[in-house]
Amino acid sequence: MPPSLHADPGSARIVNCPVWWDPNKIPPEGLDILAYMQSFLSRERYLENARNGCVIWGPPGTLKTSVSLGLGYSWAQPGPDQPLVMFQEFSSLMVQIRSAWRKDAAETVAKIHERMVKPDLLILDDMGKRAAPEDAETAITIFDERINRGRATLFNTNCLLDTERGREEFTSACDSRTLERLSNLAIDTKRLPNFRRANAA
Repeated sequence: MPPSLHADPGSARIVNCPVWWDPNKIPPEGLDILAYMQSFLSRERYLENARNGCVIWGPPGTLKTSVSLGLGYSWAQPGPDQPLVMFQEFSSLMVQIRSAWRKDAAETVAKIHERMVKPDLLILDDMGKRAAPEDAETAITIFDERINRGRATLFNTNCLLDTERGREEFTSACDSRTLERLSNLAIDTKRLPNFRRANAA
């Protein structure tokens, strides 16, 4: 198990972290992927290389969310310069953006943009849900600014990026340029079993 996951769970904070997630219950297969990710996406290595981020893709139930949160947890360990790590479901972000266009909205599009750009590491879960063009355009602007500021973004998607259809589904939620920027840091989990189905059995 990566040493960073031995810390007290209460000492590290991921904004919007799902209540079901436990850093001590990642299966061995997930820990292997996490160790590989940490070899080039640990906070220290990311800051050294100023990478664009990473995309984890594969069928549902193959540990993408759990492993991504494990990486976020390792980033969020307390220290003199503790980074801000945020988890955000893409479909929820699209609902927030759509609501922000209303005149009586509690939060403006500009405020959402500011909130999404701020984290040092943003984990965007379940990318590939189709979005209205104006909502997708706002998301693309957020991704671009994060990359330009050197802030890490970790995309999770069920889209199978080794197929034309999967790539089309993914880029319907962002754009082809975002996928190109992430192409050299794409990790697939399609060889893993469906842990969600196994746990429900």
